[in-house]
Amino acid sequence: MDLELKNKARKLRIKGNTYSDINKILRKTIPKSTLSTWFKKIKLTPKQQLNLEGNISRKLMKSQKKAWRVNKRRRSLYLKGLSDKNVFLLQRLDKDIQKLLLSILYLVKVRSF
Repeated sequence: MDLELKNKARKLRIKGNTYSDINKILRKTIPKSTLSTWFKKIKLTPKQQLNLEGNISRKLMKSQKKAWRVNKRRRSLYLKGLSDKNVFLLQRLDKDIQKLLLSILYLVKVRSF
């Protein structure tokens, strides 16, 4: 890697950019281990450190929201699949048998505590 690229990356880090931000801005794919080595001797001021932590926090919250949406969709599809596969069972069992099965499930759950 050339010295100019390294200096640009170091300046971006001092401004509070994350590793992924630096790669996007420089339009390069520099391994995080390389960036870490380049930034090892950089001493950030408290204000710069706060700015960097804020950027990391915002990215984390954004990722968590995205993961929540994806997991919610997966869970919904999974439950719908279970319902679709087993709906015929409800049609075959009369109400008394359904109540009996629910009672058994309840008792097993209570005993597990």
